[in-house]
Amino acid sequence: MATLNQNAETATIQENAATVANQTTQETATNAGKEKTTKNNDGKKRKSIPPMWRVLGKARKQFEVQVAPSNEVKLKCINNYISAETSDVSKFWSDYFDQVDKILNSRRFLSESASLNCNSVNLAEHIVFLGSAKINEVLKDGIVRAIGNDYLLYKEQLSPTDAVINPFRNIVSAFLNEVKKTA
Repeated sequence: MATLNQNAETATIQENAATVANQTTQETATNAGKEKTTKNNDGKKRKSIPPMWRVLGKARKQFEVQVAPSNEVKLKCINNYISAETSDVSKFWSDYFDQVDKILNSRRFLSESASLNCNSVNLAEHIVFLGSAKINEVLKDGIVRAIGNDYLLYKEQLSPTDAVINPFRNIVSAFLNEVKKTA
């Protein structure tokens, strides 16, 4: 009889957990893509964080604890949070590449990445993953001063290869090939 009661209690707990998980999933789906605002202790609203930065912040935290970090793992970490935080994957990548383009518009960045023999687009993609503060630091202080020798880890492409979301990649790659030929 005691086993029957324990089984019934276990089934009830599992049903409750499934209900809570379902409600959380539904709330996440309805809130996906919306910017979140929070209140400070003094009652004032803080500035909302755009979905792209929320995704990258959570993905960075998950990536930092990985045993075998790689580009594939980094991309999986990003993809884990895209669907939870935003309803439009192409919008996420569009916003992401807007930040990449912001970095690539810097002549200093392009010349420094060429002198380091790095693909500037790949490097810029990884720097965006590091966050807006790191982007500003790289633009202000330069690559080596901002990220040290970590630029050696950022030689491979981070973005999905099947996506047609970064037309700028081909243009920059062609430009860099021309620069290398003339140098």
